[in-house]
Amino acid sequence: MARQDVAVADRAAERDRARTARRLAGAAAAAAGRTFEREMEQRRGALWIPVLLGAGILLYFGLPFEPPAVFAAVLAIGAGGGVILARDRSRLRWLAIALLAVALGLALGKARTEMVATPMISAEYTGDLSGWIEKVERMGPREVRIVVRVATLEDFAAGEYPRKVRITVRGDVTGLVVGAGVSGLVGLQPPAAPVIPGGYDFGRELFYRGIGGSGFSYGPPDLVDIGPPAFAIAWRVPIERLRDAIGARIEAALPGDVGQIANALVTGDRGGLSDEVTEDYRVSGLTHILSISGLHMALVAGISFFGLRAILALFPPLALRRPIKKWAAGGALALSAFYLLLSGGDVAAQRSFIMLAVMLAAVMLDRRAFSVRNIAIAALIVLVLTPEAILTAGFQMSFAATLALVAGFEWLAARRRNRLAIGPAPGWSPFRYAGAWFAGAILTSLLAGLATAPFGAFHFNRTQPLSLVANLLAIPFVTFFVMWALLVAVLLMPLGWDGPFLAIAGFGIEWMNSIALVVTAWTGTSGMVAASPTLALVLAVAGILWLCLWRERWRLLGVVLLVPAVLLAGTAPRPDILIDETGAAMMVRGPDGSYRFAGRGATFEQEVWLRADADPRLPGDPTLGEGVLCDPVGCTLPLGTTGGRVALSIEPTALAEDCRMALVVVTALDAPEGCTATVVDGRDLGRRGVHALFLVEGRDGEPATLRVTTARPEMRRPWMPPLPGWLRESGE
Repeated sequence: MARQDVAVADRAAERDRARTARRLAGAAAAAAGRTFEREMEQRRGALWIPVLLGAGILLYFGLPFEPPAVFAAVLAIGAGGGVILARDRSRLRWLAIALLAVALGLALGKARTEMVATPMISAEYTGDLSGWIEKVERMGPREVRIVVRVATLEDFAAGEYPRKVRITVRGDVTGLVVGAGVSGLVGLQPPAAPVIPGGYDFGRELFYRGIGGSGFSYGPPDLVDIGPPAFAIAWRVPIERLRDAIGARIEAALPGDVGQIANALVTGDRGGLSDEVTEDYRVSGLTHILSISGLHMALVAGISFFGLRAILALFPPLALRRPIKKWAAGGALALSAFYLLLSGGDVAAQRSFIMLAVMLAAVMLDRRAFSVRNIAIAALIVLVLTPEAILTAGFQMSFAATLALVAGFEWLAARRRNRLAIGPAPGWSPFRYAGAWFAGAILTSLLAGLATAPFGAFHFNRTQPLSLVANLLAIPFVTFFVMWALLVAVLLMPLGWDGPFLAIAGFGIEWMNSIALVVTAWTGTSGMVAASPTLALVLAVAGILWLCLWRERWRLLGVVLLVPAVLLAGTAPRPDILIDETGAAMMVRGPDGSYRFAGRGATFEQEVWLRADADPRLPGDPTLGEGVLCDPVGCTLPLGTTGGRVALSIEPTALAEDCRMALVVVTALDAPEGCTATVVDGRDLGRRGVHALFLVEGRDGEPATLRVTTARPEMRRPWMPPLPGWLRESGE
């Protein structure tokens, strides 16, 4: 009887706990609902529209197949119908709007792909090319990389060749300027696949730029008259000539890396920078200074705005009767547009200009220039025009940094307004002003650094732990010596008065170089991070957005998402074998847990593979060859602690023996039937690109197995070049 009473009491207690849990859950849901309604009343929901649009774009790119256009259209129409049907129910309506934004994002990705589609080279090709130079990138004193809009391509009928190709030219590059007609023998290859599974797809980037192949020229191409170039090229010819003239003048006044950096900051040309300086800026966290983006656009616009406003204020009739603030904003917008053209109009510069244009337009319309709403508008414009930009580190980092800065300072401004509402404002003093400026500089670097750190770890396997120090030391020189002096120097070049201002800019750049060198020495290899899982980046992005886009206290829940993102950083499974897409090179994890390299070439691939493993070694390091046995027909090396070996078979004579002796055989040839080893051959590599193999420990004494991931999915997407003829003919 006592036992029954205890059981009854336990069941009653359990029911009470369940009722309490339901009440708490109901109260939490009700509180969340009320908070959501208040956020909607403050019009914060609209800020999530570009986020949801971006989610739809990412859904398009993440699909394992190419969706038909009708699928995207039907999905968008269906979501739009849901918005209409839910018009009287606010929360259901917001859900329908969210689904509509996602559907429109997917449709945007599909539409953009159809718009830019271009034929692509499917296999290695050599032939005569003629066309017009559309873009020139300087790679060194006697080396350039040119984008050519194709007029004719030998062995290809009209409409079957790529609209554009990218070619590296070495030797005498005189005369290779935008708008010039060229002709010559070239070697082309299909756009490159990612060099590591899950890595950045360089071929996809080229596809969305209309480039269907890349390669090199057999000697400098001939300059030929094949008629006038298209308007898309012709209008840029005078701008490119101006860029070249300005760059030559800067480099003549400031020799060495100082002049190259000054030229990069004005014209966007970084081709003359030494590898040492580039590496110093990268490791120290100052690379953003070298690439024209938000910082440079903001400085040019800010200097122009305040300078023009100060000049106009010198004339009392104008200052008292005319909207000189709006005039200054219009002038700053015009100078920023000129700077965009002068800098070469890189994608990152275009994004920064759009963000800046939205903010300056807000000033001219008597709205707040710096607000989260303006950032949302700029993001919306960029995503509509170039949906593929969301996949790039530049887009992600620039918007994350700007959003964190604006949201952070909005929060501080709100707190300041609350303090002023209950007490008098503190008096002005130079010490208080200097302290506020210094605190603002620290907070700016801290917010931008924290917001961009997840993207740096994911895309570049670096966190730049001393970037806060480097930026605090370097940004004052950029602001007070470099950018304004370069702006004035460019404006005064027609009068020949640019020399003193270039000297001032050179002084600031020399200090920047010294700071980058010192911080790089302090950092060493401590900033390296192994590859992170995609989930870590997703959680970090969700946490940053939740913190920045909401106003109520529930925004602090974003920290809950950031904590696991930090814990997951660097925890992605590490491949035991990596094989390049040609089958000529591979890396294998040795008995000590670090990689060994076998094969030839693949220098860039080696750098990426080592960096993803947080390995500070560089290609050519002697330790990469430890335990590797090679002869003219192939190589073998040990695989971890398994006792097995991996064979790289170069010649057919090695295949039969490798199939008997090795655990894994890698070859660019066709593997023979009946091979008992795990084989990755030319057919596999040609179809799916770089391969990564992971050792999976067996359970209950069973032997280890190998799990394979590849750079290309099984089903090909439009930005992937078609399979080579030999694979299609073999039915693969």
